[in-house]
Amino acid sequence: MANTASPSLQRVHVVHRLFAVELSSASAAAPCSPWWPSQLPPTMFAVVHDEVPSTFTRKPTLALQEFDGQDLTPSVHVYLPHNLRPREFLRLFTSSTSTSKPAFSFSALQNWFSKIHQNLKLQDDEDHPFHTHPYRLREIEIQAVDWFWRNKPGKEDKLGFMKILAKIETDPYVHEGGEEARADWLPGAVFLRGGSVAILVSAFPPSSVSVSASDQRLDYRAARKRKG
Repeated sequence: MANTASPSLQRVHVVHRLFAVELSSASAAAPCSPWWPSQLPPTMFAVVHDEVPSTFTRKPTLALQEFDGQDLTPSVHVYLPHNLRPREFLRLFTSSTSTSKPAFSFSALQNWFSKIHQNLKLQDDEDHPFHTHPYRLREIEIQAVDWFWRNKPGKEDKLGFMKILAKIETDPYVHEGGEEARADWLPGAVFLRGGSVAILVSAFPPSSVSVSASDQRLDYRAARKRKG
């Protein structure tokens, strides 16, 4: 292939050539074996549009400054995915004094934010072990949300799942025995989901069951009749 070809075509040519080398070496090792092609590693054929993805400036969609009547210090920067608008995000929260209902049946976000806010506030106590260098919630990056349905006439929007990466760090400080200031951090990967039905399965060894299977069936049938 000529050197003037586009980078994408050159990349595809390399993939084809790699496959040819693998094919020839395998056939030389076992030319008469009917099964040797299956031993080749998987090969992906693709057209590369951009060898070096263009850089982009990452900017927060909004900054949370107050929650439930309390100032958030520092402000919490929020990054939203393409399918969750700022107004939809804010409508997932309701004040404890508000009589309005959330926009969607998805209380997991507010529950998580409220709990983490309460736990971080405990560091204000002088006796708390992290009082000197407290952890702060600094960023919330909502990496993905999955809607069960959205904008359907006559139906409330149904938000199913939300994947979050929260940045929880202290201010940088010089640690004991160190020379340069650095921040401590806490893991912030969070998976949230809406309400769902669950089944609890209980397993008992035969020796622990005092009621026979036939008696259990009779009890079940009697309970069904009472309900009916």
